[in-house]
Amino acid sequence: MSDHLNREQISALLDDPEGLPNRLEHVSRCRECAREYEQMSRMRMALSGMPRLDPPAGEWDAVQDRLGLEPVEQPVATPWRRAMGWPLQAAAVLALFAAGLMVGQRLNSGTDAPGPIAAVATTEGADSESSMAIEPAEAYLRTVADLQDLREGFDATASGQAGPAAVAQRITHLDGMIDASRDALREAPADPVLNNFLFQLVDERDDLASQLDQSLRMTAAEY
Repeated sequence: MSDHLNREQISALLDDPEGLPNRLEHVSRCRECAREYEQMSRMRMALSGMPRLDPPAGEWDAVQDRLGLEPVEQPVATPWRRAMGWPLQAAAVLALFAAGLMVGQRLNSGTDAPGPIAAVATTEGADSESSMAIEPAEAYLRTVADLQDLREGFDATASGQAGPAAVAQRITHLDGMIDASRDALREAPADPVLNNFLFQLVDERDDLASQLDQSLRMTAAEY
């Protein structure tokens, strides 16, 4: 069993550091957990200044129809999720996330969640409304797909490279992708796919920076 804190435990510690003294003490002694704590703390600070995401206008049943998604109520199996490509996984997460936003907002306002709307596509006005609703969804999917294509393209290019120069180039590329991901998160600050993608980029960037620093120190020690 690992002695390190997982991200859920660190997140709870960020929420209530005084209420979890044992975890706080562990972070003060464990370098790896301290690094994770600092990264998540920086991420929270960056996300806290972003605007709240509101669902696109229109009904999400129409959005699902246009994207060819299964109904939101259908459970998603983990193996199926792993087998999906990034754009499809993003589409599924988008539908679940947006539906949750709408239900939450309606509960907070004291109204019932929306029911089925079979007549959405039967009138010209409703069809126009669904077209307006789908545009943010399509833009979202393109953003996630473009970010993933950028990363995969660079992975293929850098696969045969090694040495400090290649690592430095990789770090520069990751910095650009981190900036692009943060720009995307300004449009969808609570999106789980984009947040996880950004976490992965930041983790990789910090690991490579540490490797580069160690490599340069070893090189300097030889002279």
